[in-house]
Amino acid sequence: MAAPIFDGKKEVNFFLAALTYYLYEDPPVKFSLYRMKPEAFSHSLEKKFCTLMAYCIMPTHFHLLLQQESDGGIQILLRKTSSSFAHYFGIKHEMHGHIFEGNFKAVHIENNEQLLHVSRYIHLNPVTAYMVENPQVYSHSSYRNYIDKTQSGLPVEPKLVLEQFRSRKGYERFVLDQKQYQRDLEKIKYLMLDD
Repeated sequence: MAAPIFDGKKEVNFFLAALTYYLYEDPPVKFSLYRMKPEAFSHSLEKKFCTLMAYCIMPTHFHLLLQQESDGGIQILLRKTSSSFAHYFGIKHEMHGHIFEGNFKAVHIENNEQLLHVSRYIHLNPVTAYMVENPQVYSHSSYRNYIDKTQSGLPVEPKLVLEQFRSRKGYERFVLDQKQYQRDLEKIKYLMLDD
C-alpha cells in the first residue's frame, strides 16, 4: 500500500493552489516563487490550458476531470502541478526523488454518459475507500460545488455535468444511488485474474 502523500490540509491546499495556478497559460514564474509574494506578479487568467470540472484528493492519489482547452494542456498542467508539489513535499519531508508512482492515467471521454459516470466515480472515491459514508462531508472534493453551490475556492465548473439533470438534487441522487455498487465493484476488481 502506498504511503500517504496528502496527509494533511497543508499538502492538499498546496496541491490545489498549484493546480489552480497552472490551469492558466503563461504563468509569470514558478508557483513556489509566486506563492511567496503573489502581489509582485501579474498572472493572466484569460487563456486556460484546461477547465477543471471535478476533483477529489485522496491520501495517496488524486482524480481530476479536466476539459482540455489547448493542445497538450492536460500534460502541461499535470507536469507543472506535480513537479511543483513534489518540490514542496520533498523540502517539507527532506526527501528526494519521485513522489507520485508511474505516469498519470488519462481516459478520453467519448460521450455525455461517460462524462456523468466519471464525475460520479470521482465524487464517490472517498466513500468507496470507506473514509466517509456521504461524499458531502469529504472536504477535498468538488462534490459540494455540484450539490449545494458551495465554493471550494477553486475554479470548478460543473455546468456541463449539471445541465444534464433537472436539478442539483437529481445529480445528488445519481451519485448516491450507486454508492454501494461502486464499493462492491472495488472489492471484486482485486479478485479478477490478469490474463
